[in-house]
Amino acid sequence: MLRKYFLKLAAIGVVLLTAGCAPSVGDSCETSSECPAGAICDVTAPGGYCTIDGCDSMSCPDGSVCVEFDEEESFCLEYCESTNECRRDYTCRTDVGPAGFCYVTR
Repeated sequence: MLRKYFLKLAAIGVVLLTAGCAPSVGDSCETSSECPAGAICDVTAPGGYCTIDGCDSMSCPDGSVCVEFDEEESFCLEYCESTNECRRDYTCRTDVGPAGFCYVTR
């Protein structure tokens, strides 16, 4: 009985670890295949940046926000509330758009 319990706990742990490894918007990348489905790898950003081009306020996945840079350019970027939530070389910008997002430090 105890063995079955430990096997169930181990299986749950593997599921949780695998779920935590799924790629998301804002992750570093070298190619688009390392990004979530439908996302591209912006290799011009430091370390690469998984993003989705041409979004609207309802189309970005959880953990990201659609940022409109002008009428023709919008991207899903990683949501944040403070810079310590962003990767190195990125800052949490809260001065543009409806929510904070991780953006290249300038």
